[in-house]
Amino acid sequence: MAGDWLKWTKGLSRKPEVFRLANKLGIDRHEVAGRLMTLWEWADDNINDDQIDESGTASVTIEADQTKLVDDIVGVAGFADAMSAVGWITIRNGSLAFPNFARHNGETSKQRALANDRKKRQREGHDDGVTMSRKQRDKSVTREEKNRVSKNTNAGEAIEKPPDGAALENLANEIIAEWRKLEQSGVPGVLKFNAVYFSERQKQILQQQLLDPAWDWRKAMAKFPLKCGLESTLGQFLEGDRVREIIDGRYDWEKDRGPGKAGANNGAGKVFNPKATASDPNAGRF
Repeated sequence: MAGDWLKWTKGLSRKPEVFRLANKLGIDRHEVAGRLMTLWEWADDNINDDQIDESGTASVTIEADQTKLVDDIVGVAGFADAMSAVGWITIRNGSLAFPNFARHNGETSKQRALANDRKKRQREGHDDGVTMSRKQRDKSVTREEKNRVSKNTNAGEAIEKPPDGAALENLANEIIAEWRKLEQSGVPGVLKFNAVYFSERQKQILQQQLLDPAWDWRKAMAKFPLKCGLESTLGQFLEGDRVREIIDGRYDWEKDRGPGKAGANNGAGKVFNPKATASDPNAGRF
């Protein structure tokens, strides 16, 4: 047990793993973040520093059903299996393991966090007994501002607020233009986009997707044509997990290998049918 507080990592609800957990469990990502904190609170109460190995993984011995215990702690069935699938927990025979637990939890990590906070306050001139000159404060603020701007413009970083208004409109038009380039080039699997602009609903979907740093539409488009022959409308590409699945290689199997052979991902006894897969029951054509 390490104190009576936990560190909430900024951007937790926007992490790619949290998006995947929300998708697997069918609940809101903000709810996922809160339930994760509940589990980590329990782990913090039951794990000491001597239970954390050199890699930062923490293990706690559990006599009960580990999966059921985790689900009961957070109040959501399937939570343990979903966490295991994204690599945030390892269910072993008689124990639970939390990879990278020491990064934010445990007595040593908390002492480090407090020390970093004190140093930050000293740099900003807020610590007791420390006075900074105006020139020093100006330099400190400039440095912090540069760091913040750099963080928000780096590829793959979670963003605080997605673009809206004209910026969102421009991005939507850019995505449409790139899709039409693929259409006009005759790239297999790229179905025609019949509208002129994104609808308001499509713009809202785009805004939500942009909160996830793993949603890299350019990288996904660059993988067309997909090896499995999957056809997609721009609407299907935009919604759900299609972009993330393309990037993760879910469609990187060749249909001519047939079911059950190496590289095939269509499941035993199933035959690939590009016309059948062209329609996604969870996303409409537009």
